[in-house]
Amino acid sequence: MLINECDLPLIPVNEKRFCVGQIVRVAGPSFLLATFSTIDKSTHQPSINEIDLDSPVLVVTTLDVSVESGRWKIVGNRTSSPKPLFLEP
Repeated sequence: MLINECDLPLIPVNEKRFCVGQIVRVAGPSFLLATFSTIDKSTHQPSINEIDLDSPVLVVTTLDVSVESGRWKIVGNRTSSPKPLFLEP
């Protein structure tokens, strides 16, 4: 598997937009992914330190096939703010 917790994949939305995701939890070939607001491709790609990881738009469990195939490119790894995104059970 090519992913780790806190990795940041760029996820294409359409020809003009992409969104940044964050791997929250890895479980075998699947993982919990939080996604954030979309970004226009015509603007500069933000650095990983500029991305606001405090306000996820969608949280979903997905498989690693999009990362493994290269469709979703991992652009870095960053923990979110000191407050946890999800409470531990």
